[in-house]
Amino acid sequence: NRLRHLFENDWGRNLIPAFRSLSDSGHLEITACGATHGLLPLLIKVPEAARGQIEAGVQAYETAFGKKPRGFWLPECAYAPALVPLLKRAGIDWTLVEEHGLTGSNQATESSPFHPARAAGGLAVFGRDPESSRQVWSADSGYPGDPRYREFFRDLGLDAPAEALIDYLEGSGIRRFTGLKFHRITGQTDDKLLYDPALAARAVSEQAIHFVESRAAQLAALENAGIANPIVVSAFDAELFGHWWFEGPQFLEQVLRLGAHREDFSFTTPSQYLDEVGEAALDSVEPISSSWGEGGYFETWLSEENAWIYPHLHRRAEQLIRTVAILREHLPDLPEDLAEHRRRTVTQMTRELLLAQASDWAFLMRNGAARPYATKRTEEPLETFDELWGVFGSNPAASGARLAEIEEKNPILPGIPWDLFSEELIGAFPEPESEPESEPESEPESEPESEPESE
Repeated sequence: NRLRHLFENDWGRNLIPAFRSLSDSGHLEITACGATHGLLPLLIKVPEAARGQIEAGVQAYETAFGKKPRGFWLPECAYAPALVPLLKRAGIDWTLVEEHGLTGSNQATESSPFHPARAAGGLAVFGRDPESSRQVWSADSGYPGDPRYREFFRDLGLDAPAEALIDYLEGSGIRRFTGLKFHRITGQTDDKLLYDPALAARAVSEQAIHFVESRAAQLAALENAGIANPIVVSAFDAELFGHWWFEGPQFLEQVLRLGAHREDFSFTTPSQYLDEVGEAALDSVEPISSSWGEGGYFETWLSEENAWIYPHLHRRAEQLIRTVAILREHLPDLPEDLAEHRRRTVTQMTRELLLAQASDWAFLMRNGAARPYATKRTEEPLETFDELWGVFGSNPAASGARLAEIEEKNPILPGIPWDLFSEELIGAFPEPESEPESEPESEPESEPESEPESE
């Protein structure tokens, strides 16, 4: 009830102003991200495609928070050196890579990843700390696996007799998560004990203390090793806290409260660290291509199951670049109603391509169980893109109603410019090689019963 009152009354069902207030007061640093979480190193073959993800994400940030971002979260922590000029063009000061993105560099120092690097072009690159990551994230030893915590996968919608649920399944009769979860993890067994909030609270308290004490010891050891001004960057998927790990928000709260009273270290943000330490303290290390995916590089999103999508994404990006160039050339000669119709058409083509670029679809194809669903979520925006491209030269009377229908279905990123995919960067990178014209796998025969959980 307390959270519902906060959400409905204090925040008006809109969390952005609440986060903006914390950002404006200096309590949080909020970063920009790719517009639809596209895996940028696999889009950079057409530089404008990666640039579109970055600049549309930055624009969405500015709209939400009323200022320019200094930091940029690379989707899946996926870095490639060719992204640096695109990030700097967008006004970004810093980003973050997985540990081996710094330690695997030929220029790595003893302070990597506990000092940010200065990449070519002046971009500051922080490294993700492996020790704190393992303590929280590890499937075997991480805090969320404690047997006292709530079990995510046991849910009343899956456990209760079908006849008891029939009135609550929206007419489909398909079982789904309800959010009513009455068991704790217990252990590697199907015989789960009932959830006990008091036991879970005790686990939160113990592990928050352990985490804070571990960071204090870690920082002391780094300073004793001669590393001046070390920084430990603990980075995680936000969905871990509250979604997969029900008690995660309480853990974060206790960590912050405990850390606020420490005298041997303090919490900071990347921008605050850069402001206090100065660029002179950055290591001259050129980060290497890397991600936080399985294997440390890009094989999760570029595998036998999903590699077919990239020729299609690249080809549509090149089509969109040409279409923008054609429209820009002829725009001064068009009547205003026709010019506006064609700008809207190109803008929606841009939205559809951005939707198809989302990295979760490739992840789910590799994952297996949700492959038909992920294939569908990739093919649908590509098909809509092709439909819009096919009627680009038509007049509003012929295609206006259909365009309005598509805009209503996928109205994401309302402020993106129609010419987001322009040719301004052509020549700044090597020309892409020719691509095969292979078609994607056939339309899936069936869809999953419900939307899969995200990774």
